[in-house]
Amino acid sequence: MEIDVQGAKTVKNKITNAVLIFILPPSLRELRSRLLARKTEDETSLNIRLRNALLELKEIKRYDYVVVNDHFETTVEEILQIINKEKIK
Repeated sequence: MEIDVQGAKTVKNKITNAVLIFILPPSLRELRSRLLARKTEDETSLNIRLRNALLELKEIKRYDYVVVNDHFETTVEEILQIINKEKIK
């Protein structure tokens, strides 16, 4: 599932053995660049998303894993490794 931090909190409360992975951009500057490149948001929406991203970072301690999304293929591989590791448990 791809959910925000509020949804993750709800899932963890209902499914205590759920494994949460926080996917983090390499930096806030890179996040801004990626959002600008998508051309899906106006300046106001962009600023709201960036402000929300900062607030969501405060919830990172609630997650079981943190993955930095620096290179797509590497990120996918790391997430798959986490999933496989958790299946073995």
